[in-house]
Amino acid sequence: MSDRNQGLMDFVSPFPCLEGKGTLRVRREKNRPMPATRRGFTLIELILVVAVLGVLISVAVPGVMSLFSRQKSEEAVNSILTFFGDVRREAIMGGKSWWVRYSNDVPGMIAGIEGEPSSKNVSLSDGVSLSGADEWRTLESSELGDVDISWVQAGWSNEIPFEPDGSSGDALITISAEGNRPMMIELRGLIGRGEVVPFDPNRELVTPELKETPLQ
Repeated sequence: MSDRNQGLMDFVSPFPCLEGKGTLRVRREKNRPMPATRRGFTLIELILVVAVLGVLISVAVPGVMSLFSRQKSEEAVNSILTFFGDVRREAIMGGKSWWVRYSNDVPGMIAGIEGEPSSKNVSLSDGVSLSGADEWRTLESSELGDVDISWVQAGWSNEIPFEPDGSSGDALITISAEGNRPMMIELRGLIGRGEVVPFDPNRELVTPELKETPLQ
């Protein structure tokens, strides 16, 4: 090989071969992953999803409704016990007898000083009903005091007295909410306090007899 040809080879040898570069590009394109094809849900898959959702809803809804009903009953019980406690305290501190009535329609409770219109009231949640009174009667607006006009048409229980010595009348009140087991409050007259007792539709009030202690 002549010195001229050898010089030309030395000049072009440092540069990469265009053919090899093209081959490398083709190889890379071949190894590149192909984009995945998109496809929708089939009719059977959609039917299965709807069926599963229907089963879950049918199982969950009754539990949620029962929870709400239970919460309503418990809130009503707490409101009633608090109301009894407030009236008892008013009777003791004021030295005057008070009365309490509850409704089977509104629902709610009212209270006042003996011989006067109601001056205290409490409203319970919608869907809660109270029972247990021997009889119900409507009251005049003058007896109800400052309450909602719808309470005039409601039926009210007999008066439950609260005395200045802390005692009260005996009462057994059932609190019911739709879709939930009823709860029961017993107002113990001797101590003038109410407490939650196990629900029993045949439960009766037991009034303790006070025995006189013979004089020594």
